[in-house]
Amino acid sequence: MNQRIKELAQEANAYAISINAKDGNEFETAFNEKFADLIRADEREACVSIFEKHWKEEWFVGQIRNAIRARGNT
Repeated sequence: MNQRIKELAQEANAYAISINAKDGNEFETAFNEKFADLIRADEREACVSIFEKHWKEEWFVGQIRNAIRARGNT
């Protein structure tokens, strides 16, 4: 497991603890949902980063970047 995945897992764990999950199933559900959300957000940012690196001079970069990030709101 790479360092970034470990950081995201720790953040998901802290979230599950912070909501005071009452039992193992509730904790596991909260952890899994938060971890999946964090992974998706991290992947979107990786896509934005790659796109910006290769297309930084193009006029449509801002539109594409916003479209990728907006995928987290759907």
